[in-house]
Formats: sequence, structure tokens, C-alpha cells
Amino acid sequence: MTVPRDEAALMAHRKLQEEPEGRDGAPSSGNGGGDVEAGEAAAPRPVQPAGQPRLPWNVRTFNRLFPNHTYAVPLLFGCIITSMSATPGQSFFLGLYTERMMEEFSISGTQAAGLFSVAFVSSAVIVQFVGRFIDRFGATRVIQVSLPLFMAGLACLVTATNLWMVQYGYVSNRVLGVETIDLCSRVTINKWFARKRGRAMSLLGFVLGGQILCSGVFNSLMVEYGWRQATALVAVTSCAEILIGLSIIHNAPEDAGLAPDGVRPGSGGDTPAAQAAAAKAAKAAEDESFTFREAFSTPQAWVLIWVFFWPTIGWGGMNVHLVSICAEQGLGPSAVSVVYLAVGVVGTLSSIGMGVVIDRCISNDAKARAITIVPLLSACSLLLSSLINSLVVAVLFGVLTGLFVGAYQVAGFSMIATLYGRRNLGSIQAVYQAVGILGVAAGPLLMSKAREEFSSFGPALLGTACLVLSSVPLIATMPA
Repeated sequence: MTVPRDEAALMAHRKLQEEPEGRDGAPSSGNGGGDVEAGEAAAPRPVQPAGQPRLPWNVRTFNRLFPNHTYAVPLLFGCIITSMSATPGQSFFLGLYTERMMEEFSISGTQAAGLFSVAFVSSAVIVQFVGRFIDRFGATRVIQVSLPLFMAGLACLVTATNLWMVQYGYVSNRVLGVETIDLCSRVTINKWFARKRGRAMSLLGFVLGGQILCSGVFNSLMVEYGWRQATALVAVTSCAEILIGLSIIHNAPEDAGLAPDGVRPGSGGDTPAAQAAAAKAAKAAEDESFTFREAFSTPQAWVLIWVFFWPTIGWGGMNVHLVSICAEQGLGPSAVSVVYLAVGVVGTLSSIGMGVVIDRCISNDAKARAITIVPLLSACSLLLSSLINSLVVAVLFGVLTGLFVGAYQVAGFSMIATLYGRRNLGSIQAVYQAVGILGVAAGPLLMSKAREEFSSFGPALLGTACLVLSSVPLIATMPA
């Protein structure tokens, strides 16, 4: 009685496995059980590839809840909210302290601008180490170490009783906020995306718009409750944003089992041949990444330094002295609010547009030429800033400035990864970060000195606009 039962079990098993070649043989009563075990052992079982690390818990959870999407979606959200936490270090945010510090500590406008500039010059030096730390230890580890130090700097600013404490707060806000935490977010996005890098970076335009709008809210809180109380609230908000971001961000797509641009190996979105080609291209791009020395031995590297330096001088000077620039033309603080509102809205749209333009350029050479838009918009903004004499002109100035800022945000951070690869991106990007910092630091001092010398900001604004325009022919003739 056992033979037919064993034979039926074996036949059923072989039928399920679709092995017709095994149907001709009939098992005997003595070895039927062994044949069943052998058939079961031969059945294919899903196993994890050898050497493949276990995915992080948040990636596994996301894949289970949203099987038709890849982790690139929450990654972008995590980077955006982490960048938002760096708002206290932005130049337009620190510029809101200028008048308050002059009043509370009885210092001149030049001294207040000096506090601002020292913070930016210091961060230009320190960011070189930050970039190398990101390359060596990863962005998430750097953010984890920076968080308590960033909160300590904000606490120092809240409790400041002298200019030394204020200066430390300024340096901490800038170095640990924009030059560390925000830089980590941008490097992470550049490492996660390749073909869609421009559009991915353009989403940080929402960060810029949000930061500018938050600065307006912060200014209102400073008026209503005092700058110390408002700064304490900002510290709590930034801490919460960083913690949320840390729970989402991973250093590279490979950490989440993905290829660049969020391509999931084995998914149905692309054919196996396309996925293999994408993986091969990503590996080739990684192998072709420039070293730090190789990157700065190219002429493009030095042209880009010139291109990105002069616009930041104008942007930094206008941020710190915008209230005074408007007052010089007889406009009150309401004009400043109108300008920042226009910059926040238009800047977001401009970054998206610039991202689309860069992604649609086929070659890296064409992408590099596309950044000519940045100095042209910057020069127009600077020229118009000396003519702000009504709210209508203030709105136009805000629109032009928003177009420039949005385009600069995308071009300045996506082009470096496009030209020089992902492997040493942190250390290479840190140099361009420092260039922008030095420009923003020098701008307020140049504007202050020009006003003292000429009793007007006009000459400094016009001179800076001419220097910005000088970069246009350099881009047009830049070697491929």
C-alpha cells in the first residue's frame, strides 16, 4: 500500500516542477522516499546572493509598503528636510541679525558686517576638511557628529552676552549648517542620481524658497518676541528636521540595493539588457571619477571658479545690506519683504527649469555651456538693484534675483559631479563651496566700504555687475 502512495507523491511533485523527463521512471518501494527527497533538494530556492549585505530596515520597510517605487523617492525627501535645517547659516538669515547686533552691542555697520564676514571666511577654510570627511566617512556619519555641535552653537547665540559669543554663533551656524549638513545633503543627491541629476538637484529649489519664507517668518518673530527667543525656536525646529533626515538618508544608492537614478536591479521597469547597460555605465562612470589633483589640473575647473565667485559677491552684499539699499531709495522694510517673497517663489521655479535644461543637454560640454545663464541673470539683478525706487521695481528685482539664485543652486552643485564623477565629489565640491563662501563674505565688506566712500551702494553694485559679465566669454570659449 505504501508503493502507490509514494509513487503518487513523486508524480505530483514532478508535475509541479514541470520536469517531464522524470515521468518515464517509476519508483520502487525501496527508494521512493529517497527520490522524493532528491527531487525536493533539486527544486530551486530563492537565496540571497553571496556577499550582498542585508538592506537597512527603512529600505526594507519602504520596499514592502511601496513595491512599485524605489527608495530614491524618500531619499529626496530626507535630503530636502535636512537641507532645510541649515537655514540659520544662510546669508539672508544671518543678515537679519545685523541691525539687532548694532543696537544691542552698540557697534557700527562695518563691525556688524565684519562678524558676518569672519564667519564666512572661517567656513571657507573648514569646509575643505568637511569635504574630505564626507568622502571618507560618508554623509550620514558627518551629519551625526555635526548635530550636537550645531545645537551648541545656536545655544551660544541665544545666550550671548558679548561679541565673542555672537561670533562663535555666527561661525557655528555657517560652518555646521550650510557648509556641513547642507553640503552632505547635496553630495548625497549627486551620488544617488546621474541621468536625472539636474532635476533631482532642482528640487532643492523648494528648500531655498522655504528658507527664504522661513526667514521672513523669523524676522516677524524677532520683532514680536525678540531675536533670542526666535533663535531658540529655530534651534528646536532645526534639530527635529535633522533627526527626521537622518532616519531616511543613505550615503549612496548601492546602500539601498539600487543603481544610480533609483534603478532597482531585477525590476520590471527596464529590460535586463537595459539594466545591465545602466549598471555597466554607472561602474564606468565611477572608475572614471577624477581625483582632486586631476580635477584642478583641467582648465574648466578654473573657469568655473571665476564664474561662481563674482555672482556670490553681489548676492552676499545685497543680502546683508538690502534694507539699507532700499532705504537709500526711500523705500521702507515692506519693500524687503516683497523682494524676498518674489525671490522665494521665482527661485523655486527657476531651479526646476535649470534642472530640466541641464538634463536635456546630451553632452557634458553642452551642460557646461548652459551655465552661461547664471552670470547673465546675476548681472541683470545687480544692475537693477541700484534702481529700486518703487515697489514695482522691487518686485522686478526680486524676480530677476530669484531666477539667478535658482539657476545658481542647480548649476553650482550638479555640474561638479557631472564633470568630475562621484568618488571624490566631497573634496572637489568643497573647493567650489569655499569660492562661494569667500564671495558672500567679501560682498558685505565691499558694499559697506563703497557706501562710506561714495555715500551710495551704486558704484559697488555696478562694478560687481561688470565683473560678473566678464565670465560669459570665458564660458563660451571654455575648452571641452
